[in-house]
Amino acid sequence: MRSSPWLDDAYSNAIAVVGMSGRFCGAPDLEQYWRNLCSGFEAARRLSPEDVKSNGCPASYASHPAYVPVCAQMEDVDKFDAAFFNLSPGEAREMDPQLRLMLESSWHAFENAGYAPGDPVTQNLRVGVFAGAAPSSYWLCNVGPDAFNNTGTAFHRSAIVNGQDFLSSWISYKFGFTGPSLNIQTACSTGLVLVASACQHLLDYSCDMALAATASVINPRGWGYVAESGGILAPDGHCRPFDAAAGGTLPGEGAGAVVLKRLADAIEDGDHIQAVIRGYGVSNDAHRRAGFAAPCAEGQAAAIRIAQSMANVESRDVGYVEAHGTGTYLGDPIEIAGLSLVFGERPSPCVIGSVKGNLGHLGNAAGMASLLKAILMLRHKHIPATINFNRLNPAIDLDARRFRIAHQAEAWPEDLKSMAGVSAFGFGGTNCHVVLERTPEWAQAEASAGARQGETVPLCFSAPDANGLRRLTEQWGRLLESWPDASLEDMAWNLRHTRKLFPCRCAVAAGSSREAGAILRRGAYESTLCSDAPQLVLLFTDATDEASVKNIASRLQRHHLVPAIVAGYGQGSLSARAARDLFAERPPYLDLDHAPENAPHNSAPLSKCICLHIPEVAPITREIRDAAAAQGLRPSRWLPHDIPAAGDRLDDGFPGLVAELFMAGLNPAIPRNGARRLALPEYPFARESHWLSLKINQDVAQTAQGDITETQQDSAETLVLAIWREAFSLPSLLVDDDFYVMGGTSMTAVQILADVESVFGIRISMTEFSSIRTASQMLDTLVRKAE
Repeated sequence: MRSSPWLDDAYSNAIAVVGMSGRFCGAPDLEQYWRNLCSGFEAARRLSPEDVKSNGCPASYASHPAYVPVCAQMEDVDKFDAAFFNLSPGEAREMDPQLRLMLESSWHAFENAGYAPGDPVTQNLRVGVFAGAAPSSYWLCNVGPDAFNNTGTAFHRSAIVNGQDFLSSWISYKFGFTGPSLNIQTACSTGLVLVASACQHLLDYSCDMALAATASVINPRGWGYVAESGGILAPDGHCRPFDAAAGGTLPGEGAGAVVLKRLADAIEDGDHIQAVIRGYGVSNDAHRRAGFAAPCAEGQAAAIRIAQSMANVESRDVGYVEAHGTGTYLGDPIEIAGLSLVFGERPSPCVIGSVKGNLGHLGNAAGMASLLKAILMLRHKHIPATINFNRLNPAIDLDARRFRIAHQAEAWPEDLKSMAGVSAFGFGGTNCHVVLERTPEWAQAEASAGARQGETVPLCFSAPDANGLRRLTEQWGRLLESWPDASLEDMAWNLRHTRKLFPCRCAVAAGSSREAGAILRRGAYESTLCSDAPQLVLLFTDATDEASVKNIASRLQRHHLVPAIVAGYGQGSLSARAARDLFAERPPYLDLDHAPENAPHNSAPLSKCICLHIPEVAPITREIRDAAAAQGLRPSRWLPHDIPAAGDRLDDGFPGLVAELFMAGLNPAIPRNGARRLALPEYPFARESHWLSLKINQDVAQTAQGDITETQQDSAETLVLAIWREAFSLPSLLVDDDFYVMGGTSMTAVQILADVESVFGIRISMTEFSSIRTASQMLDTLVRKAE
């Protein structure tokens, strides 16, 4: 019997990190983030005078005596897949890019964990969301002027996609999560306090799974910064943690999310555990510090002590600390002093590092960047160098018997335990520390036996649209061709059951990863668009032996495929009746030999169906089609198939049939057979720009005012269409475009109704609007009300 060490007191508070994602400067994903850390990447980029001018930086700002033409901002923060999250282009352009990043990062974190938001598994769990970010600088610099020059409704619509109060609510709303949904703001410690709060809610069973997500985006873009004397920003444009030349930090950007579960639950569910959170501590410096913005060693030490106590570990068990390490001349010495109050004598010194030399200070997202770095270090058993460190800050009292700075890259020392501490300290005095452990061997999901060599399995892919499916299959084609020893059986289960199902679909049945990869890379597959799920009709048209009938029923039930109708024709009637009795649900039987009046009274399930025709050798004749049609059965697809009497044969074609049924719109289950939840590639979002700039907003406001005067002379249809186009921010919107298909929301409706009343003096209620789908229908309503 397998022992259960996770039930011991030492792991009574343990939380599993089962999924994670991150995006940082120079790193669109965590794989690149890790490569950058190992290579000594520095995000700081010096701006040329031409860059500064083209980015719209005022000469008065750039000529400041303390101006530093350096930035560490991310690429493509204007890019967002609005359609994936069912947002209109107008909503996406107004939405805080921090929230947009959090939506995408959160989705990827769940995919990384092997869970699909909205699927039956997550719907049956209380999923909590814990989010936080700095006040939206995009709202201040880009959206604000346009909102203030608009109606109150426009202001409100912009406010709810930029306010800190709505971050977690947006994620819960879009993902369908019903657990606690909390926004947490503790300045620079936010990213780690989110994690601590999520852990606490898991331990008190307020939720079954928790998401912690944060992001940091700085506006304006590419302006550099002013490093005033006495401030925390580096005058030389480099962050140098613990170094004698440290002069401060610089603003950085990033986004990250982690999915958490109680350790015992994660092990029981066969989750892929990235790391284990053993304990956490949160404290505040109160009035013990020199001033409100000053750090305090005692307050920081308190958070570390709480975390280690909760983890049931001593300081000598912690081999590495990912420090807050801002690179400020006074902040770093105070942090080391706080660590010295907790860490005592030990056989070998604890290694200390900081990611801020690489990325700068990510503000509210700083703690998340540190946490993700520490998890990756534990996984790879490697400690990257803390860059820009050459000589210890003389103000730091570093006991070499207890601590040393990670001044060069190294393998995780064998004499250090696989445990790390992560610190984040907030402006205002809220401190947080987390103790992490590398996933113990006993907590790692056992590998499944995998598919037998050469056995064919169905790999199912879906996306919201054809372009998304193309990106997805290209991504998977590259992966499969480069992973020859992959367990296709594990992948097949994960693709079907840990990814959200979308209407645009394709599936390939293959016996090796190279074969599947080649098919996907060549685009040698059929794709379909399934708007509604069809019903399955099982039709026997010829006599089939009893063993084969049992086998087909067994195989269908194994894949959770229950026919809505079992039909028989000619010599297949007896086989059909026998098959019907093998399904626990006993679906209705339809005899195609009888007259139409004998058809079931309720033929609604037959209005949209596909027909699985047994046996394959008996052709679907015109007579069979006519007999089916006479009974109201008009399949969109006829799928002939034969099932042998004996078991699962490698060449019996059933995996190919499962693939066809999936493409037809059904959702056949893939038997798990011990498959693990795998951290597979995440969905490749569309990269479309959704961005407002201050200059464009001012121009638009002036243009809009001119347009109103001119269009007053136009027809009512032109006016109504202009109102709809403005509400959706879609100049190409047509009079018959559907409100809901275009992504309309209640706020869009409120804006349209307010503008209609302002222009026409006619009030349309929200109840009346519920029956209006297009601008043309609204015009009809206005004409009717004006009569």
